[in-house]
Amino acid sequence: MVIYNRKKTDPLKLMKNWASFFCAENCDKCVPCREGMYRIYEMLCSKKLDKKTMEDILFAMEKTSFCPLGKNAPRPFTTLINKVIDLK
Repeated sequence: MVIYNRKKTDPLKLMKNWASFFCAENCDKCVPCREGMYRIYEMLCSKKLDKKTMEDILFAMEKTSFCPLGKNAPRPFTTLINKVIDLK
């Protein structure tokens, strides 16, 4: 569980930290997790966020990753996108 103050925390920076962690900690065995999280990290670093692309990547990761890390990594991103920030 991650608790943060909405007034003091930049949601994009928070997602970038999560993506960095998941990129470093995945096992590199399955493409959805390895490449998906890398693509999300790329989008966050370049600040060129596309909601549809991000949702597609997160959906693919959740449905096709082999391990629990890959299946559960999309959850905080999806929640943050749907409840806190408004991506186009």
